[in-house]
Amino acid sequence: WDSALLSMFDCEVWGFDPTPKTVEWVKQASLPEKFHFSPVGLADKDGELNFQPPPQEDHISYAAIDQENKHTAQSVSCPVHSIRSLMAQNRHKHIDVLKMDIEGSEYGVLDELIASSLRPTQLFVEFHHGMYGYTAADTHQRVLALKQAGYHRFYHSKSGREHGYYYKPSVKALRAPTQDASLDPDLDRGVIYFAFGKPALDEAKLSLKSLRVSNPQLKAAIFTDQPENAKEFDISHQFTRTEQHDIEHYFVETSRMPSLKVRFLDKSPFRLTMHLDCDTYVKGSLDPFFDILEDHHFILTNMPELEQSTDTDKERPVHQQIKNLTKSSAFSCAVFGYRKAPETDELLHVWWSQFVEKTAGSVRDKGNWGHTGGMNEQAIFHHMLADGSFVRAGIKKTVLPNTMFNAGMSMWPRLKKEGMWDNCRVLHSHKILQKIGEVGIEGLPDLPELQHFS
Repeated sequence: WDSALLSMFDCEVWGFDPTPKTVEWVKQASLPEKFHFSPVGLADKDGELNFQPPPQEDHISYAAIDQENKHTAQSVSCPVHSIRSLMAQNRHKHIDVLKMDIEGSEYGVLDELIASSLRPTQLFVEFHHGMYGYTAADTHQRVLALKQAGYHRFYHSKSGREHGYYYKPSVKALRAPTQDASLDPDLDRGVIYFAFGKPALDEAKLSLKSLRVSNPQLKAAIFTDQPENAKEFDISHQFTRTEQHDIEHYFVETSRMPSLKVRFLDKSPFRLTMHLDCDTYVKGSLDPFFDILEDHHFILTNMPELEQSTDTDKERPVHQQIKNLTKSSAFSCAVFGYRKAPETDELLHVWWSQFVEKTAGSVRDKGNWGHTGGMNEQAIFHHMLADGSFVRAGIKKTVLPNTMFNAGMSMWPRLKKEGMWDNCRVLHSHKILQKIGEVGIEGLPDLPELQHFS
């Protein structure tokens, strides 16, 4: 199993077994480079356990000794460590797959695991009820606890001993249970932001200020690592221990933080949600956006770009026009909207699942953006558009133009020149925070550094 895993995936495998026959076999074996073996066992605490050798000479597996029969003449005492200790020793922050056949110790290990914030992505376990003093009721109790912790069983053997689980926590609303968007008109339509770090939060506050002026009826929620500094927002998400674990594991690099939204989109408190990047500015009514969203599961916007001319005559002015982007790789994850529905829940789950799959292992060290060899949420979103994920989920989508809802700074002079500036509802650029205090919103298209775009 370990060899097959190594041959199929670019991963590393850690194996633990303290029993003498296994330790001796490993010493003589030629192991793959990415297989790491330690002569210790897994238990619910650090210490030693007594094991009984196999009854037949040609058998390998030792068995943990029943509690009421701790020692025999042939028993051996072997070192064991808790899962936390083993992770600390190997500097692991997360486990993608945990596979256990540990002769009764699985009950204590699962209890420790469920009580902690540790959540391996996949879990394979052999239960040993009817042995070592454990009953079928003990197994059933752990199965229920795993379900409550967010694990879903996808396999169990006919004997009922071998189980396979994957981790997918149930969707929990951001609001209190009594705050249902179907009942509370204040939660019917709203905007969400994701801001990690002070610079991003400062931009989000400016965007919120513009939202308050142009759309005072809309509520705003924020997902941030600085909730104490985000009191201007109507709702500030409080991360659970499991969510915090995912942040630390999948977003350990600062460059990955813009992709954080994909983990929490299903936590929106609103029935109709508009997502805005922090570096956006709302300068008009968003009612048309939400009205269209009533009839769709998902709204996309074009990338905030301007068409560049291929004219090589340097003596002539370069022709530029508003870019009409319809390619599957030209949609933006800065401004989009979605409606609460089972179809949407399925799509958001696929988005997060593909993010985990495509950013795991060695890929995590390659950065956030596609040109650096890594992967971000927008690149994954484009893959989903191309691979049929939207169709399989039953998503009804539409695309709104960047001229109205996602205008980048290269477009501003052209929008003003062509009389489209006043009808633009959302601007998108870090330049807004840098310059709006100097020139105001109406002065942005006239910035000297943008005039070569006009």
